[in-house]
Formats: sequence, structure tokens, C-alpha cells
Amino acid sequence: PFRQISRAINFVTAGDTVHILDGTYSGGLVIQKTGTAAAPILFKAEGSGVVVSAGGTDTIFVTYSAYVVLEGLRSFSASRAAVRIDASHHITVRNCVFGNNTRWGIFTDFSDDVLLENNECYGSQLEHGIYHSNSGDRCTVRGNRIYNNYACGLHVNGDVSMGGDGIISDCLFEKNTIYGNGVG
Repeated sequence: PFRQISRAINFVTAGDTVHILDGTYSGGLVIQKTGTAAAPILFKAEGSGVVVSAGGTDTIFVTYSAYVVLEGLRSFSASRAAVRIDASHHITVRNCVFGNNTRWGIFTDFSDDVLLENNECYGSQLEHGIYHSNSGDRCTVRGNRIYNNYACGLHVNGDVSMGGDGIISDCLFEKNTIYGNGVG
């Protein structure tokens, strides 16, 4: 076993599962890995007390990746986003808790086929609980609890000024519970 998740990231390949025991893992995570549809890479909390603490602008940064699953992780008080999914596809964030972050709980940009499911995103101080942006198509945002965020609970923005076609297409938003947002 490795003492830090970041060390395990260096060794995983398609089909691997990183089993993460309860504890606080400092320094954040940068994930740049590719699984396959048949063999995704899974980062799975084995209890309810796996906390990834701040380390960089975005605490958990998934970039130029594909077929990666984050399951059961927690992150609080990120300097920007608890999770950022950037220029990636087929990324799943499931059963996670992200609270009291400076800007966003979950932020996606230029990422297609993202699944955000059964997460809790609350207390974003400047913006949104979940922000899906920059021409990311075919997202599914399902069963999340999004509350007490300064701006929107769930915000979707194609934003042509950032590049891409400026359109977000074929997304599904269902069974989310969104309340207490928008005081700003």
C-alpha cells in the first residue's frame, strides 16, 4: 500500500482500483490518466472519512483524462474548486461530499460525457455548488444535493468566449435537490 493517493496515481493503469482508507490526505491530487469504457480507473473511498485537503488551486484536478471514477471522496475549503474536470471525457464523480469551497464544489470545463451522481455540494463562498461549463456535451447530473451556495446551486454555461462552439448539448439533469442558493 501507498501512504498517499498521489503516489498510487503514478502506478495505476486501465482497470485498476485504488482503495482509499479513511484519513486526511494532504496536498491535493492531480489525475492525468486514461482508462477504457470496459476498464475504467477507480479511486474508491473504503469508508466515509476519506478527506483530500487543499493543495493547489483546485484540490482534486482531473485533466486530459478519460474513464476515471472518483467515488466517496470528501474535500473542504478548497482555494477554488474541490474538484475540477478539465479537457477530459467519461469522468464520473459519485457519492462525494464537497463543502465550503471558495468558488465551486465541482467545476467542469471542456469535458464531455461527465457523470456527476449522488454528490453533496454546499457552502461555495463566491459562486456555485456545481458548474458545468465550456461546451461540455452529454453530461448527466443526477441525484445530487446542492445547497447554501452563494450564487447558483447548479450552473450550466457554454460560454463561446472561452472557445469551443459555446453550446452544451444532450445533457440530462434529474432528481437533484437544490435549495438555499443565490444569496449573492
